[in-house]
Amino acid sequence: LELIAGVSDGRSNPRIDGHYPAGPGQLLPVAQVPGWSRLQELQHAVVLRLDDDRDWFVPESLEWHRAKGHSGVVICPMHMGGATTGFLGLAFRPRTAFDADELQVVEALTSHAATALELVRLLETSKSAVLAEERSRTAQ
Repeated sequence: LELIAGVSDGRSNPRIDGHYPAGPGQLLPVAQVPGWSRLQELQHAVVLRLDDDRDWFVPESLEWHRAKGHSGVVICPMHMGGATTGFLGLAFRPRTAFDADELQVVEALTSHAATALELVRLLETSKSAVLAEERSRTAQ
């Protein structure tokens, strides 16, 4: 699997060989990602077809997906603490239909990924607090 894009602090960080609108390693405000507001409202995985659901995508991402031979994307929002914190997207070719069991697997993977990311965030917060406490103690 390859990380294509992530969301951090309300900004999308695309990593698609320089073919994504913000360019490699640059941040794109999620408000500029057409499907982001709808994605936040979802509670489950959804299948998007490139030809039928263009309004969910940034135009450059459609070009990239087509160049890779993708026919669509299964996306599933990541939720943590009642907020949508990101999403898991799986591009596919040439398939356009998924049954309920397959979508449940995507939802389970997304839930596990969201939990793992939250644990990493909590670990980093904890490490920062310990370092700040050590510095405070050393300064006294």
